[in-house]
Amino acid sequence: MYSEECSTPEDQENPPRRLETPPVSSDRCVSLVLHHINELTQGMLTAVNACDADIIFKSSDHVVFHLHRKNLEVQAAGFLSNIGKRGKIITLEEDGSTLDRLFPYFYPGKNPDIELLPYEDLYKLAECAEKYQAFNVMSMCKTRLK
Repeated sequence: MYSEECSTPEDQENPPRRLETPPVSSDRCVSLVLHHINELTQGMLTAVNACDADIIFKSSDHVVFHLHRKNLEVQAAGFLSNIGKRGKIITLEEDGSTLDRLFPYFYPGKNPDIELLPYEDLYKLAECAEKYQAFNVMSMCKTRLK
């Protein structure tokens, strides 16, 4: 809305505009804000970020992941205990880079290459895979750690 308190001619020529936005649920709003914060502050775009996701995870360093419940049920039974009601953001203990390496394995397509992964990162991935019972990832990490 135009304000009579504009102090400069430039302000009077370009009055502030009010943006009309449709109502959004508070969970969805929080998810969108966290997602945009991730993109702006961390420069980290996750490999898995499904626009039609029905489950949202947030890492210990506030990276948000949008996933599909069915993929988790099939690929990592250990996540079932963390899955609550739809739309709720679930905070995990693991950091974003570890989860970003783990989650692509739950989807079809080319999986991340762990051959050149530093030992410390590989170990974190192996622990995470074991915790959430992602057996295919556990197997690959075990082979690589030998």
